Parts: sequence; C-alpha cells; structure tokens
Amino acid sequence: MPTVDMHLLPDPDPELDTDRVKKSEWLIVIGEYNTPSRCIMLPYDGMYGGFLCYYHGVHYDVSGRIRRGSVRTNLEVPDYVFIDDKTVVIGRKKIRSNLIHIEVLLS
Repeated sequence: MPTVDMHLLPDPDPELDTDRVKKSEWLIVIGEYNTPSRCIMLPYDGMYGGFLCYYHGVHYDVSGRIRRGSVRTNLEVPDYVFIDDKTVVIGRKKIRSNLIHIEVLLS
C-alpha cells in the first residue's frame, strides 16, 4: 500500500499505524453504530482495501482511518490489552460507543 500523507486525511488526528495497532496481525477498532440505518462495515472492500460502509459510501483504509465519505473521524481504537496469544481484553475504559469490557478468545 502506498504511503499516506497524514495531513491530507479528513480526521485532524489520523494516528500512525504504530499508534493504532499493538500486534501487526490484529486491528481492533470500533465503528459508529447508526441505529436507524444499521450500518455494517465490510472488511477488505472500498477504494482503499480497508473497510466500506455501503449505506453511507464511507471508505476507510486498512488501519481504519477515514479516507472518503461523509464521516470525518477514524474508526475508534478502544483501550485493549492482549492477555496471552489467544485472549484480548477490549474496553477497560469508557469510550465514545460506551463499550465497558469485552473479553475475546482469538482462534
């Protein structure tokens, strides 16, 4: 993937990949949940090979940064920690989407 000029991205705080990812094989982000339209983010789709919301036509890159569309913020990176190779705890603090705590078993 080509280098991105961070100053040209819509979100004023685009965050580098090193700020958004703790393990290179995992991207943990939370999208805005729009109740009336029930948006679903499709991975590996859109103009930048990241995520696409078909309903709103919003394109994110592979790091969840907004690249094109009406949304002006990146997919949010929650507070999370890898407990071991098979377990990640997501949401040790309150974030925009009100997620408090989720523990996920990785396959």
